Amino acid sequence: MAETDGRAMTPIRRDGKMPPGDAEMPRGGSPHPPRNEHQRPRRDSSLAPLAQNDNAKRGGYGDPPRTSPTDPPRTNPPAEPPRANAPYIEAEGLCFAYTAGEPVLAGLSMTACAGRLTCVLGPNGSGKTTLLRVLARLLVPSGGSVRLAGRPLEAYRRADLARRVAYVPQETLAGAGFTVMETVLMGRSPHTGALGFESEADWQAAESALSLTETARFAGRDLADLSGGERQRVIVARALAQDPALVLLDEPTAFLDIRHQHSIYGLLTHLVREQGRTVIAVSHDLNLAGAYADDLVLLARGAVAAAGPPEAVIRPEVLEPVYETPVEVRRDETTGRPLVLPRPPG
Repeated sequence: MAETDGRAMTPIRRDGKMPPGDAEMPRGGSPHPPRNEHQRPRRDSSLAPLAQNDNAKRGGYGDPPRTSPTDPPRTNPPAEPPRANAPYIEAEGLCFAYTAGEPVLAGLSMTACAGRLTCVLGPNGSGKTTLLRVLARLLVPSGGSVRLAGRPLEAYRRADLARRVAYVPQETLAGAGFTVMETVLMGRSPHTGALGFESEADWQAAESALSLTETARFAGRDLADLSGGERQRVIVARALAQDPALVLLDEPTAFLDIRHQHSIYGLLTHLVREQGRTVIAVSHDLNLAGAYADDLVLLARGAVAAAGPPEAVIRPEVLEPVYETPVEVRRDETTGRPLVLPRPPG
C-alpha cells in the first residue's frame, strides 16, 4: 500500500543516468545515496496498488464521485498504537455492487481485533476480495461504514492511511525493469521525504523484510524473472517494509508450495505475536486458516455466516450449508486445532 500522496519524484533510469532536462539535478539529495548493488526504486502504480489518488472506485452502482461535497472532511489523526485485543478495524452494514442489482456485499458486519490474526473464509464469489478492498479503501461502499482505530476510514488522509495499512493483492503484475530491491523499497514511500530519497532506515527496513520472507537472494534480480510464488513473497516483503499496524493479504499462499505456505503463515503469526501487528488474510485453505488463525470470519453471499475462534467456525454444521458439500472435521492430535476432510456426496 505504498503511497506517494502527490509528492514529486524525479526517476532515475536503470543505466544510472538522469532523464533529459534533469542533468543539472544532483543524483543524491540525502546523506544516504543509493547503494551500488541496487538501483533506486521508481514509483509505479501497478506495483503499489494503493499509491493512488483519493478517487477510489465507488461501490454502489451509480454513486456520485468521491469528490462530492457531502463527503466528510478528512483529518490527519495522530497514529496511536492499538491496544491488544481491542477492536482495531470494524465494518458495519457494508454494501457494495459492481453491477446494479447484483450485490457482492449485502449488509456485512465484522470486527478484527488488534494484535490478532484473522482469516476470512468463504466459497468463490462470497465477497472476500471485495471486503478486503473496501477495508483498504480501494473501493468505497454504497452503504455501511468502516472504522479504523475508532475513526471513520474516510477521515484519514491517504498518506496517513498508507503508514497504517498495507495491502497485498491476490495477483500482482510484474513491473518491467524493476528489481526485487526496488520493488520492496517502494513500500517505504509513505515514510520518505518530499523528494522520495531513501534513508539508511528505509534500506534497513527493506533488507529486514527481504530476510523475513526469504527473498534476500533475489534482491538484484528483476521481479519479472521470478516465479509466481517467489514474486508473491516479494510483494509480502514490500508490505512489511511499509511498517504498517494493519496488514491485509488476499490469498497470500495461493501460488506457494507447502513449505512456503507454512513459512508465510508462520511469518504472519510472528508479526502478530512478536510485533503486535494486526493481520487479516483471505484464504481458501480451511486447514491453514484453522491451524494459524486466532479468529475466523466465514462469508456466504456477501454476509457473515459465522465468526469466532477456529473451533467455533470449523464445524460440519457451519461449513456444509455454506460450501454445499459434506465435510468431516477432526482434531489435530498435537495442536488440538480442527482439520477438515471433504467427504464424497452420498
